Amino acid sequence: MLWNDPQEKVRVAIEDYLMHEMKCKVRDKNTFRFVNLTNKSPNTISRFLSALKSYYKSMIRLKQYLHSNPLIDGQAILHSYKEEIKGVREDKPRMPSVAGTEEAILHRRLTDSSDNFIL
Repeated sequence: MLWNDPQEKVRVAIEDYLMHEMKCKVRDKNTFRFVNLTNKSPNTISRFLSALKSYYKSMIRLKQYLHSNPLIDGQAILHSYKEEIKGVREDKPRMPSVAGTEEAILHRRLTDSSDNFIL
């Protein structure tokens, strides 16, 4: 595997590394996978995954990696955002919080900077 392979190939290599070298358990969940630590896993897994995610973000910005970031699921972020802006009226957007007609929601920026990693 090369660092600039397509995202699917990179994900498989990372998953393999996490399971066999870092002794993590990787579970499937719809379109993504959960990475769980075991008692043999180092406690630096989240830093490792964050560094990889940042690396690919930088390579994409520099136009060195021509695929989507293999550690980010853009569709899940978009789905979450769409659910957040859905109003109580059928097929209508949310009313402004000033209107007082819908329960206020906490403001959340559309971001990929959570501790969730996609494999």
